[in-house]
Amino acid sequence: MSATESLNNNQQEAAIAARVHQELHERPPLDLKLPAHIHHVAYLLSDQEQDRKLARVQMAQLFLDLEISDDQAILSARHAVGEKIYSNGDVLRITWELHSEFVAYTFTHMAAEQRQLGFGPLNLLHTLPETQPEWERIVALDILVTDWPRLGKTERHHLFGNQRLYGSQIQRGQAQVWTTLQLDDSGWEHYLILGGELTPAQLGRQLKRLVEVENYYHLILLPLDEFRRRSTELRKLEMAFTTQSREMFDAMVDASAEDERNWLTLLTEHSARVSRLKEAMRYRLGAAKSYHVLFTCLLDSLEEQRVEEGNQQIGLFLRTRVAPAVRGYDNFNERLNSLSRGLDRATHMLRTRVELTVQKQNLDLLEGMSKQGKQQLMLQMTVEGLSVIVLSYYLTGLFGYGVKAMAKLGWIAGEPIVWQGALLPVAIGIAIGVTRFVHHKVHKLQKNKVD
Repeated sequence: MSATESLNNNQQEAAIAARVHQELHERPPLDLKLPAHIHHVAYLLSDQEQDRKLARVQMAQLFLDLEISDDQAILSARHAVGEKIYSNGDVLRITWELHSEFVAYTFTHMAAEQRQLGFGPLNLLHTLPETQPEWERIVALDILVTDWPRLGKTERHHLFGNQRLYGSQIQRGQAQVWTTLQLDDSGWEHYLILGGELTPAQLGRQLKRLVEVENYYHLILLPLDEFRRRSTELRKLEMAFTTQSREMFDAMVDASAEDERNWLTLLTEHSARVSRLKEAMRYRLGAAKSYHVLFTCLLDSLEEQRVEEGNQQIGLFLRTRVAPAVRGYDNFNERLNSLSRGLDRATHMLRTRVELTVQKQNLDLLEGMSKQGKQQLMLQMTVEGLSVIVLSYYLTGLFGYGVKAMAKLGWIAGEPIVWQGALLPVAIGIAIGVTRFVHHKVHKLQKNKVD
């Protein structure tokens, strides 16, 4: 290997290592200072690459509208972070993330001084630019982060009214999270984080985990309505297959070839419907199962504990709601696979029976052809025997004309009829010889044709 080739290989390896390293640190940890007010929204993307390109364009336009230059931001193809500092000292951080199925915006307002917090629009000096894409919004979170040591009755009533609260201690009891897990009239879900004992880095990590838990449990439950509709369709297919297979097996002993063909057509149609159903749900249910693994890991990393007696933990509530849906997805796939295997077995068995029927018909046809061939051979041998007799008869007649002519001329002595009878074996021999010669030529032509 030349020095130039070695240098090129080293550069390629360094580029690969750099890309892997960049992927590892593409989403840097972001410190969170108190007090803070966060809006997080996520939008579902289609499978079109055009949506991802448009999401990048909208992110760039948002940074431009907020006068955040590229040198003031962390930018990559799937992640961007930019900050804007206002004249009163407040900081607005925009975190943009592009995932396989959704794009997410997180607007974090960190106030420079203590002030009364409340859910609703971010209390900024200037109104945020419009950031409402045309895609379906799947998550909208309104999060307050304070240094309160506990949630008092006054603050509870002010922020949540009389709604049922779910709460957890996180980070080994150093912070608390409260939420109603309900949507307000505008479709926003409210969270309160009491994180006075956490460092800014710990707060940032816990906030990111909490937001991702919300993103993933929404994505897990996203196909639930379609799953229920498809489950009804699957149930109908199962019942139809059970009924028809029972009827088919009961009538198979005395079934005709037409019945077998009709059954095979029906099974093929059922298999096609099952394949379409599997294809329609394969990606969505497979993605939901992957999201469930991430969802479970994130809940575990929150290290939840009970806040007070009688209060249900957030993670426990979410697990009990999400787990049945995931089990239903798994059961749906198992039923689909079981039905598909049953259809394959029935189709294979029926095809084997059809093949055996066809083979029997072919055997009967061959036996009939064999009998017909034997009959034709016997007929051919009879015709050939008769042809020898006929040819001998005509040759004997020709010899008789010759003998009579020669007797008339005095060339032979005796009765012509005697001479004619004496030439009969010769005529028979000539007839047999001609017949064999013709057979030989025919066999030779057939052999050449086969070769």
